[in-house]
Amino acid sequence: MLRRRLLRTVPFGLLALPTLGQPQPAWPSRPVRVINPYSPGGTTDVVMRLMSERLERAFGQPFPVESRAGAGGSVGTAAAAQATDGHTLLITNTGPLAVAPAMIPNLAYDPARAFTYITMFGGAPILCAVKAGGPIRSIADYAAAARARPEAVSYGNSGAGSMGHLAGLVFEGAAGVRLLHVPFRGAPEAQAAVLSGDTVSIWDTVGAHAGAVRQEAARWAPIVRAAGIAG
Repeated sequence: MLRRRLLRTVPFGLLALPTLGQPQPAWPSRPVRVINPYSPGGTTDVVMRLMSERLERAFGQPFPVESRAGAGGSVGTAAAAQATDGHTLLITNTGPLAVAPAMIPNLAYDPARAFTYITMFGGAPILCAVKAGGPIRSIADYAAAARARPEAVSYGNSGAGSMGHLAGLVFEGAAGVRLLHVPFRGAPEAQAAVLSGDTVSIWDTVGAHAGAVRQEAARWAPIVRAAGIAG
């Protein structure tokens, strides 16, 4: 997987609690469910599983992470918005909270009223990647291919209304091209489509490519060691 142009870092780590109407007893009094509105293995999932270990030590209760992917994160976000138990958290990013409301009609939740926002704790750059070994070797090649054949260059991401979807739209406007948007259930599925050749590219956070990067590193490590480049 070849890495391409990095875009501005966008917030991805935001913990929110569904708004509750009644005072709650000492919190937490039992395990706290954390909803990740994206597929397992993505940026939010990896970060939250690391955080949940520290939260468990700090509060003395388990913080299991539940992935509820779909529609650019809006499916899991809607599920979190409907929780009334006082022991459900949502880890999300600006996609379901700012992008989806502008792009998805009749959204099942109101980001301004459905949640009590707790903290923002991270960010990640958005990048575009294509399969290695192909004719596209730079962002200029990518734009040229899109100009030559409008909507022939496809790009996947974690769904309509996601940050990857928005990044692709921003690129279209900046480069004056038309891409073909192919939404997936999550970033891992979009990445698999690129690696198989079914989709030309993926626009998503850098964490979505961690698996492919680790595979490439493992593949090249014996060669690097044999050449004496690294100890």
